[in-house]
Amino acid sequence: MFVLDTNIIIQYLQGVPTVKEWINEKRSRGARFVISAVTVTELLSCPNTTPNEKELIELLLRELLVIDVSMTVARLAAHGRVVHRMKTIDSLIAATAESCNVPLVTRDTHFKKLRKPSVIFL
Repeated sequence: MFVLDTNIIIQYLQGVPTVKEWINEKRSRGARFVISAVTVTELLSCPNTTPNEKELIELLLRELLVIDVSMTVARLAAHGRVVHRMKTIDSLIAATAESCNVPLVTRDTHFKKLRKPSVIFL
């Protein structure tokens, strides 16, 4: 199981080869993908999204396990904001991965400062 950062979802939908190949390879091996509820908000509020893109997002969301922001996630995110000076959204996404004890998959290098969760950079 892997938690996908918002940028990974966007780049998958855009057909970025590195991202698409990685996800398809993991999917073919039966991997499950998880996202934070915050990622849903980010995806559905992207400016200039066409109706076709919104439909693709909705189809993809049906395949993903969405984790709500629980008290545990909120506390882990608060710790991440204080210790690593992360933005709230990024700390919530990282905390989702940490609370599930699974890697976070991203293309954002600012996650390199994290010790938990483990981070996979594509």
